[in-house]
Amino acid sequence: AVVSTQSTGEQQQRQKAMAADIESQEERLLRMEAYSARNTILMAGLPDSAEETEEALKIAAVEVLKEATGLSATHIGHIHRNGKWREGAAKSRTVTVVLTHGHMKDQIMKKKKKKKKKK
Repeated sequence: AVVSTQSTGEQQQRQKAMAADIESQEERLLRMEAYSARNTILMAGLPDSAEETEEALKIAAVEVLKEATGLSATHIGHIHRNGKWREGAAKSRTVTVVLTHGHMKDQIMKKKKKKKKKK
């Protein structure tokens, strides 16, 4: 049997402190998730290959984004393909692009909406 040297009052205080810490961490996680989603876009339809490097992917994404919105490579913080490469897949894998600023996503989405209306 484990014998505690802490009084019941000390244990309750410790439990309350731990519960408050957990709640604080949960709130922080929610804020971080919301913030990261604000800077992230998904792209579909970029040509895909097994030998593709992150740099080649970034160049391909920048070409599309530059043509559509005027964005440059400096606006991209991180980029990666989603899922595993599959030989002979019917569709290319989607691409997650993390932008350096949230307002960039807003610009992209507005321009995308305008282009859809024109079609």
